[in-house]
Amino acid sequence: MERISISKEELISLIAASEKLEALECGGVDNWSYYCESKADYLKQAEAEDFEELAEKMLEEKLKNKTYKHVKAKEKTKDKENDNEPER
Repeated sequence: MERISISKEELISLIAASEKLEALECGGVDNWSYYCESKADYLKQAEAEDFEELAEKMLEEKLKNKTYKHVKAKEKTKDKENDNEPER
């Protein structure tokens, strides 16, 4: 088993995200319309078959000190939105 060291803050963030998802699913969010489609779209954009594969890709990229692909895509979208805003 390979071991990787992360900061306490990062571990807390991961546990919090997991608990948040658990709370949402306990509340029935997984029964909402387009729940599965949203997850599939997210994975397609990230070029991954499932969330475990996405997590492995993200870890590999992080270990290489790169920004995650889907974060780059979101940043590009945000930059485009900012370019379309009128100057004040």
